[in-house]
Amino acid sequence: MANLKLIDELLEKTEYIYVLGIDGKPQMPTNRKVRVRKLFKLGRAKIVDTVPFTIQLLYKNEPVLQPITIAEDSGRTNIGAAVLTQLGNLVFSAVVETRNKSIKKLMTDRKAHRQASRRGERKARQRLAKRHGSMIKAGMIIRKLPQYAADKFVTCKIIKNTEARFCNRKRIPDWLTPTVNHLVQTHVNLIKKVEKYLPITDVAIEVNRFAFMQMENPGISGVDFQNGPLKGFDDIKAAIREQQHGKCLMCKNDIEHFHHIVPRSKGGSGTIQNQAGLCKKCHAKVHTDTEFQAKFKDKKEGLIKKYGALSALNQAVPFICKELLKIYGVEHVHFCTGKDTSLIRSSLGYEKTKENQMHEVDAYCIGLAAIGADKGKCPGFNGEREVPGRQKVVCGSNVPVLTSHVGQNSRSKSGYEPERRAINNVFKIKQFRRQDRSIINYQRERTYYLDGKKIATNRKPRFEQKGNALSDWYSEQVKPKGKEYANKLTGHITVKKSTRGYNSKDRVMPGTTFYYNGKRLVMTGQLTGGKYYRVYGDTKTNYPVNKCQIYKHNEGLVFV
Repeated sequence: MANLKLIDELLEKTEYIYVLGIDGKPQMPTNRKVRVRKLFKLGRAKIVDTVPFTIQLLYKNEPVLQPITIAEDSGRTNIGAAVLTQLGNLVFSAVVETRNKSIKKLMTDRKAHRQASRRGERKARQRLAKRHGSMIKAGMIIRKLPQYAADKFVTCKIIKNTEARFCNRKRIPDWLTPTVNHLVQTHVNLIKKVEKYLPITDVAIEVNRFAFMQMENPGISGVDFQNGPLKGFDDIKAAIREQQHGKCLMCKNDIEHFHHIVPRSKGGSGTIQNQAGLCKKCHAKVHTDTEFQAKFKDKKEGLIKKYGALSALNQAVPFICKELLKIYGVEHVHFCTGKDTSLIRSSLGYEKTKENQMHEVDAYCIGLAAIGADKGKCPGFNGEREVPGRQKVVCGSNVPVLTSHVGQNSRSKSGYEPERRAINNVFKIKQFRRQDRSIINYQRERTYYLDGKKIATNRKPRFEQKGNALSDWYSEQVKPKGKEYANKLTGHITVKKSTRGYNSKDRVMPGTTFYYNGKRLVMTGQLTGGKYYRVYGDTKTNYPVNKCQIYKHNEGLVFV
């Protein structure tokens, strides 16, 4: 027999209980809590998941299914989801926090590691060639190898460069950038996840195309879309000079330098929105003075981040629609516009703000627009909600069969009448990285000590290194007293070699669900070599691994 105390706690926290048949297929949800409790008392059901509260029947039944529509409010950082019956009743809602913005950084890091690896291999071949004396002074390809004098160049046959292969490669049809492709897969995977709990038959999605020029200038129309900010100028620098009247953005001196707000090395664009004209003095202060840099960014901010999410959506939405049409068919995929969503949201009395984007409300409105149902009274989404709901329970021989007729009320003339009920908050889903193939967990840098005092890190400075490298320290010693003195000091230096820590192949990934003292938690990281877990929503408590019971490993999209 199930733990009835636990069952009562779960029933109290939730409005709808999601039901799976004995075959594992989802059936209509129910809010007949007394009947659900009776099933557990009779041993005719078991708990599948606590968030969302899902049960599985242990007997065969013949479920009566209704058309159910899942609506998605597409976004890059946050996605809204709502599931509605054919009468417009809300049975599920969630907000998904994606990890799409981290994809670009991961691809950049992978590129950097790949380049470093190739460079290391090339240097290794050069050292090998030098060791075996396989280098000649004449030949077709001339190289300057390390440890050679400035005037000595050599040719190494075994390191001859091959013809670049990327020049003759062709992208596949419908190729997408990694960021956009990840966004498409996230939207599709969200629907597949909800399908585990509810018998989804239809899909609704909002289709928009964002015109950035119109967002900057609402009065623009017609041929004006062809006239960009560079019209009439030879290049971007000329346009910036005209825009700033030839004067520095921060002071009134003449323009001497053109500064990128978001550096090119960090993905910044070369557009006019991401550049500003500065004098020599102000340009130096931007790179050194953090307070001055903040003032500069307030004065002129590049648009690269402002419309980054909308640009990704413009590319992703057509492919999301294409995938949904492939899975569900033309008859079961419904579309609406942002205007339709806005009109319904306004009629329901919801106001969208910058702090509260109301993705779940937008998803609900998209669903209403798609199915064409009368909205009636809308759920509140914040504690007290208007949830239409009475269910009809069809009884079998001696075991009640949970067949949901959501929204039916025999006491009303029409048969359907909304009732006020208290409902739990909107589900929150967070996306975690499912796979991390990195072999190296951490790498400590080589350090140099003189008389027990740390003087340098690394032989040569790495990218954006703050402290001194050995080459920098050596140069500082040569300046006052010469090379002899610096070489003597170098002889007394002790070296602590760089060390690496490696990842275990069987390590537990963030996003894993576990139980601690009967409480469900989601792991976000590990401490002290995997002895403790850190969890979502708690940044202070460490949970000992030996007292944690893993329930479910990372599935990508996790209820938190």
